Amino acid sequence: MQDGFSKNSNILIVGLGLIGGSIALALKKVGYKNIYAVDINEKTLKYAWQQEIIQKTTQNTQELLRKADLVILAIYPWHAKEFLQNNLAEFKSTAVVIDTSGIKEKLLNEVHTFWRKDVDFIAIHQMAGKEQGGIENACDNLFVNTNFIVIEQETNRPENIQAVIQLAKEMQVKEIVKLSAQEHDRIIAYTSNLTHLLAVALVNSPSFSPETKSFIGGSFRDVSRVALINSNLWTQLLLANSTNVLAEIKVFKEQLELLEQAIANSATADLQELLVKANRNRGELCKK
Repeated sequence: MQDGFSKNSNILIVGLGLIGGSIALALKKVGYKNIYAVDINEKTLKYAWQQEIIQKTTQNTQELLRKADLVILAIYPWHAKEFLQNNLAEFKSTAVVIDTSGIKEKLLNEVHTFWRKDVDFIAIHQMAGKEQGGIENACDNLFVNTNFIVIEQETNRPENIQAVIQLAKEMQVKEIVKLSAQEHDRIIAYTSNLTHLLAVALVNSPSFSPETKSFIGGSFRDVSRVALINSNLWTQLLLANSTNVLAEIKVFKEQLELLEQAIANSATADLQELLVKANRNRGELCKK
């Protein structure tokens, strides 16, 4: 893959939900011509074909895999593992396979126990999404100005990593970061896993009731937005990253206790200091 993927490369997307569909649309927008797909939902495939999101689909997954230069997995982590195991012999030699799931270390460790050396398996995480999933909500600009993470593995060929980064640039991502699977999972436990759990806890509170609707403003909507959650997917993600998630929950509880103590003790200076620190930290994020 010395020169990256050409506009005539055969690209197969496995899973045409929000992410898979948006990748297909984004690649089509910049001129990729041969975009194929497989999905367990025949209605999804029919919709994607009728809307010209993809060029071809078939129930014969093996047929598409044998000619695919690039395979993009946009399915749940353990479905991805199962798909790779079941179709291991069908991948084209020298093909590149990309995993887009939100958890990395456990999946990569298990895949590498059976993976082929002549097929490059590259893990990435596109930091983009919507509350509403499905192909109907896919769009060609979902990844514009978003962060794009590439997991560095010793088994990856540098030219293939560069080819994947070039694809990300063509989709107009804002920032590309390379790091290990362990570091990815540790950080994502804070920036993504924990934030989803906070939203879930907030709206599962007994205080959440029909009467509270009249008192909801922008702050509540912002904090609770991601409580519109895909329970099947997030159960997999949270349990697979449980060690890191539990560590972040502990740290968050400690921070909440500091606020609780300051309020309970009418400690004006302590409370104000915590609020000023939060304002300063959030302000630094806005500068990036």
